[in-house]
Amino acid sequence: MPDPAASLPLLEEVAPSIFRLTVPVPFSGLRVVNCHLLRDPRGHGWTAVDAGLNTPVARDVWETGIKELGWSFSDLRQIVLTHSHPDHFGLAGWLQSRAGGAPTVWISEREWEIARIVWMERSPRRDAELAAHARRCGVAPEIIAKLRTTQGVDQENATNTGTRPFPQRVDFLADGDTIEMGGRTWQAVHTPGHSDGHLAFFDEACHLMLAGDQVLPRITPNIGLWPGVEPDPLGRYLLSLPVLKKLSVDLALPGHGPVIGNWVGRIEEIEQHHAERLEHMSGIVQKHGPVTVWQVAERSFDFFSLSPGEWPFALVETLSHLEYLVGQGSLERDDNDNSGAWRYRLA
Repeated sequence: MPDPAASLPLLEEVAPSIFRLTVPVPFSGLRVVNCHLLRDPRGHGWTAVDAGLNTPVARDVWETGIKELGWSFSDLRQIVLTHSHPDHFGLAGWLQSRAGGAPTVWISEREWEIARIVWMERSPRRDAELAAHARRCGVAPEIIAKLRTTQGVDQENATNTGTRPFPQRVDFLADGDTIEMGGRTWQAVHTPGHSDGHLAFFDEACHLMLAGDQVLPRITPNIGLWPGVEPDPLGRYLLSLPVLKKLSVDLALPGHGPVIGNWVGRIEEIEQHHAERLEHMSGIVQKHGPVTVWQVAERSFDFFSLSPGEWPFALVETLSHLEYLVGQGSLERDDNDNSGAWRYRLA
């Protein structure tokens, strides 16, 4: 489904001295990513929260936005990343270089580790691991090739190019750490699930949240069990939501889409969504099992409306839900299928 956030203005002040820059990304499901620019009221310095993917169009948007604000890249003091997904991480090294190399890139240590494995030190084994993962999910060989190629372009390698140059000055933030941005003190909140080391940032004094991709206003973040991620991402994601609900948030600034005014209400909608998805997938297993991940995904997503490049996200999200149900004792996974595929049945 196209991202409604594509209709947001290029630049908008969404909270006092906080500007949202909508940076285009070449993904069919997500048209733009929100990068937030926080101006220090005590001087000319400013902070960028998330960066976008490195493409010529995205760089032009950054140049246009900074010029429109009357700011200078030389005054960029720090770059703060909620997580290492390419639409948030990709332009961090370019921004650092554009500012003369001085700004520190802040990120969680786990997300930096993921960025190094997936983007920076990409091993040929990664392709083999992804193909093996797809086979375990029951994907036919002729479909595996389509998962990474759209209109003749190898999407993963193309995306990898969009993460360069890599940041040279990096430091780490962890859950509970505080950081000064835009004259405010923000607390880092570890919010796993969408990505292992995802951080949101909470300003308790102003009741503001920089939510990254953990809570989105109109879509739900992809909670996928990719090869190499920590176990049970959906379980960890669902555990993070009650913690977030307890925070006194009047306005949340997400990584995609418009601002969120009803923080608790939106989180409860997401909780209900996952409860319904779990019930739906459990029903598929009950009716058709034993079934592969692919067979459940086909019955859970409208594949005719998705591009092949979006199929892997549907697949790993289905897997995360099935594995959550295994962990809860509702389903069992059979690893002994002759084809090498996992099959799920009622416990």
